[in-house]
Amino acid sequence: MSAEAIAALRAKGAELAAERDWLLRRADALAADIASLNRAIAILDPAQAGSAAAAPVRKRRKGASSLDGLYGKGEFQRDALAAIRTAAGPVTAHGVARDLAERKGIDLGSYATRRGFEKRVSALLSGLKTRGVLVNGTADAEGRQTYTAAS
Repeated sequence: MSAEAIAALRAKGAELAAERDWLLRRADALAADIASLNRAIAILDPAQAGSAAAAPVRKRRKGASSLDGLYGKGEFQRDALAAIRTAAGPVTAHGVARDLAERKGIDLGSYATRRGFEKRVSALLSGLKTRGVLVNGTADAEGRQTYTAAS
């Protein structure tokens, strides 16, 4: 076969693959639309919904974290306080975040995940300090604020 024929066949294959991908995306969009209609039917008339209706989709509140599913109500704060109380001495938000991640099996491998989790822990500890639950210790060797439980 000539090089032109092979190139034409490859081009046609790429064109068909692109069309297939578009159709798959369109099928997914249609399935989502159908599911949405079934949920609306279930809300308006539960008797007519049948087994095809799915539970209503819960909207995430503004600013909700992707880690919200890992912790129940108040559990994040309880775990953070437990980590501080069981520590040998003053701990940083970084140390508490590392401890919480180990307890829950959260992978803090990527910088963005680690930084986001540490910021969340730091905000929690700052709020607890404001409420008098925690007290500031001295800064550690790297200049990070340390916390201890108030007595």
